[in-house]
Amino acid sequence: MILVRLILVLVFFAIVQMMAVAQSRDLLEIRITQGIEGALPIAIVPFNWEASTPNRMHVSSVVAADLQRSGRFSPIPAADLPSWPTSFSDINFKDWRLLGVDNLVIGQVKQTHADQFAIEFRIIDIISATQLAGFRIPTKEKNLRLTAHHVSDLIFEAILKVKGAFATRIAYVTVDTIENEQSRYRLQIADSDGYGARTILESREPLLSPAWSPLGDRLAYVSFEDRNSAIFVQDIRSGEREKVASGLGINSSPAFSPDGKSLLMTRSFNGNPDIYLMDLKTKKQRRLTTHTAIDTEARWTPDARHIVFTSDRGGSPQIYR
Repeated sequence: MILVRLILVLVFFAIVQMMAVAQSRDLLEIRITQGIEGALPIAIVPFNWEASTPNRMHVSSVVAADLQRSGRFSPIPAADLPSWPTSFSDINFKDWRLLGVDNLVIGQVKQTHADQFAIEFRIIDIISATQLAGFRIPTKEKNLRLTAHHVSDLIFEAILKVKGAFATRIAYVTVDTIENEQSRYRLQIADSDGYGARTILESREPLLSPAWSPLGDRLAYVSFEDRNSAIFVQDIRSGEREKVASGLGINSSPAFSPDGKSLLMTRSFNGNPDIYLMDLKTKKQRRLTTHTAIDTEARWTPDARHIVFTSDRGGSPQIYR
């Protein structure tokens, strides 16, 4: 019975692997083809560029793409805007109301020193003809794109009262076929829109389940480089990594605790896949589930008081706490 369950688990992780990997490309493209019904119309006026250097990174274009990709907003194409105001006094509210726009964003990018910039922008409520919020964000030229994502976060939160996640990064696995029909796996990270992809690890064996640490400085993941699953934790900047769980059976589904000091994982060295909690400093681990079912994919609740996980103890995969 245990052997059957282990085979089922391996099949499950094979399916997860197939879903997780994508064909390797120079740029990861994330495309959302449909948003929610009633996405809010918004106008992002191209930001005025006040610098001695050419405008190589259009902040407003990044912001409009972020909001469009969220599915919650429907930005008006720049070519359809009735005007390009740069200050509150330049806004003709009648024109924007006729366009059916709820909110308007205006701003400018100013060079303050040789490599120092500041992005200033205002979020305007067209209906009430008032300013919802205004911000000034210092930055460097090399960080303009990242700062543009922060601008998107601030707009998202100011209007929807929900924190945005555009200035975050994603981790994913790609796979492509090389000589003799062998596969090459790459663990990569990129901005939330797929820009700036960077390879963290490359392997001839499968890589699975990348999980960020709370500070975004480490990744935990599963590697089959030793012909069996093992869990590694890797520093993003230095590239240094440590094998924290390996051996017989399944070692999978890592997830950092909210304080980054411990790691949830699924292990089956005792014969059945259960949830374990490992202290990353001492490497001591504690078994959290002892059911005969397959328990996996554990994650912390936001208050860090409970975990949720997937189990088939009810006859089919369900979420338990």
